[in-house]
Amino acid sequence: MVRKEIIQPNPVTMARYQYNVFEKRIMYQVIAQLQREMRGEIKIDVSLFGDRYFRIPYKLIDPEQKSYSKVRGAIDALRKKDLAITHDKDHWFTGGLVNWGHLKEGVLTLSLPPAIAPFLLELATGFTAYSSVVVMALQSTYSMRFYEWLSRFRDTGKWYTTPDDLREMLGLSDSKTYQHYARLKEHVIDVAQKELHELYTNGQSDICFSYTEKRKGRGRGGQVHELIFTIFWAEKGKLADAAKTEDYYYVAHFMRTHFQAKTDDSKQYVDKALNRIIELDATRRAAEIAEKAKGKENPAAYFRAVAKKELGI
Repeated sequence: MVRKEIIQPNPVTMARYQYNVFEKRIMYQVIAQLQREMRGEIKIDVSLFGDRYFRIPYKLIDPEQKSYSKVRGAIDALRKKDLAITHDKDHWFTGGLVNWGHLKEGVLTLSLPPAIAPFLLELATGFTAYSSVVVMALQSTYSMRFYEWLSRFRDTGKWYTTPDDLREMLGLSDSKTYQHYARLKEHVIDVAQKELHELYTNGQSDICFSYTEKRKGRGRGGQVHELIFTIFWAEKGKLADAAKTEDYYYVAHFMRTHFQAKTDDSKQYVDKALNRIIELDATRRAAEIAEKAKGKENPAAYFRAVAKKELGI
């Protein structure tokens, strides 16, 4: 049985880049092959100098096989672009992604430099799983990016960001067109929302979203300073079904952000704490603790100490 799930490391999911549809499809297939190698399903050829050779069936990039020039253009663009990954202000990486590409007899071969692989396979910060079937169905680059982000945060049910951060992650910070929020909303957010909703309604996607805007100032004339995305997931588990309040989503987002799952203990604590909060019907108090913790030097330590004292978790 062919696996139809691609696993993408979260640092790459949140990396700053702007690729078109074909470039994204190529990246997805590269990541999928790296993951298959990790599972022992395939062996990727490596040159004497450590370059990795990825052989991708062309039809996975261009299903209708009518866009040869665009796919070639995508390879040229990938050779000229850097992959930028930011872990923290003193921990980042930037470098070329692709050495060269070659198409022959229905197989697209790519050469990637050895320095890239560790960042694509960094296990410590977790993974985002999403369906390759959905990826192939999406036509907008923005829809693909939103699908990645929503997949990452689907367990919390919410994703909080700002217009500036959204521009940064999409590589649109220098675009004069998208400095105006109205255009970012119309040509990026709403495009992704419409396409994902259509696929979701037709049973072709497992995720869609709605969103609200928080504004500074009075009324609708104020500037949008925060975006809150509500994630609808077709296969949500019992925990997400039982917790539908804004307070729960806020707490879940806080914990998964500040208790970054770098150890098994952290993962277990977050899962147990969220379950316990629901059992105690304490989402309101937990949200208050999380809100206060955000202003502390060590938010995670503060939350854990107060939650243990007041809620026994």
